[in-house]
Amino acid sequence: MRFRHRPKRPYFQRKESDVQRGIVQALSYAGWIVMHIPNQSTRGRQRWSGLMPGAPDLVAVKHGRVVFLEVKTVRGRVSEKQSEVHDLLRLHGMEVRVVRGADDIMDLVQL
Repeated sequence: MRFRHRPKRPYFQRKESDVQRGIVQALSYAGWIVMHIPNQSTRGRQRWSGLMPGAPDLVAVKHGRVVFLEVKTVRGRVSEKQSEVHDLLRLHGMEVRVVRGADDIMDLVQL
């Protein structure tokens, strides 16, 4: 039997991109402006182009509120560099969250 579409992965096996897609869709539907920070390649010149190792995956903005979101799978861990950047952002008064699914953003969606 061949599947035309891939069957859904169990919750604990979801890829980070699947989790991120769901978070972006939920926040966008709730009126948030959501932007992805592409920071995968951070060697040499690219760092001086504004890329920052450890920067959160998403930035969400609504009515003057700014929230940085680090997307992780259920089993994903925050790296040391990511933790340092999160602390730096918090030092500057920013809200930073590690989110693993829609349950972690319910308060933002219900605003």
